[in-house]
Amino acid sequence: MPGPGLFLIAVVIVVAVAAGWAPRRGRQGGAAVADPMVRSAAVAARRRVLGATGCALAVLVLAGYVATLRPEWLGLPLAVGPAIATATGLLLYAATPPERLRAESNRRVASLEPRAPWSFASRRTLGLLVLVAVAQVSLLIGTGLTSSPDDAGRYRVVTYSSGGVSSTASPYPGWFYGVPLMIVTVLLAVATLVAFWRIAATPSLPVEGLATPDRRRRVDTTRIIAGLGLGGLLLQLGGTSAAAGSALGNVLDQPGAPGEWRLVAAALFWLGLVCAVASIVSVTVAVSRGVALKADLATGPVSTGGSTAALPGAAE
Repeated sequence: MPGPGLFLIAVVIVVAVAAGWAPRRGRQGGAAVADPMVRSAAVAARRRVLGATGCALAVLVLAGYVATLRPEWLGLPLAVGPAIATATGLLLYAATPPERLRAESNRRVASLEPRAPWSFASRRTLGLLVLVAVAQVSLLIGTGLTSSPDDAGRYRVVTYSSGGVSSTASPYPGWFYGVPLMIVTVLLAVATLVAFWRIAATPSLPVEGLATPDRRRRVDTTRIIAGLGLGGLLLQLGGTSAAAGSALGNVLDQPGAPGEWRLVAAALFWLGLVCAVASIVSVTVAVSRGVALKADLATGPVSTGGSTAALPGAAE
């Protein structure tokens, strides 16, 4: 499983790149919308996103610290840390109540467009999330079936025997790690869906003519949340794959070992490194978008794919 250094490096890179990229995004963006309601909604969304990100990073570092304090847990906190950290941040985002926006006019509007939790996410984004989650579960099933028990009966080693010679290597993501990892993968999927639902269920801006910036704000925020969720999944998949590849490579380092299995071990190890880098990129882009999230949404004709209805009455 990935060590504490990987978590610390990830945190440093995310913060550094986000701090450098966000100002450029802000300078390259369009003119800010004059409507104070749009600006307030964007600022509130940015605050929730950054709060969720900070919470996730704190839990991630805590997982690494707990693993160093309790070595008898054999790195299990590090294994489940990425998914638990990301899920905690996303659930915090979903639990934060929306800001109450007051309309200056007595004429209010509400969107009649039906919304589902995935209404503001692209098919490519949803497909990528599902693909990584399925890859993680499939890999864990494969490593679980090929794992062996250690001296204490925990399925966390891999064994290879040939010509009367037997060798073992660990840590290997067998059932000892695989079952908790599959559980937290489901937890992360549910947390991502809940965060999507939170974005979709937030009341629309109650002023006529703001349907377009309101929808764009939801799309941008959904993209950020998806980036955070994908980053957590990729980091977990990267750790699992790298650990499996490393253990397989060690156990197959003997005469007569099948060459194709050595290729599998090398492929898993490098896949793990690629997933770790992709995780850092995904989270960095999401954090950068969150920092730069502001009211640079041009008002214009309503184009939401739905309709709005005027609601007479006083402002909140």
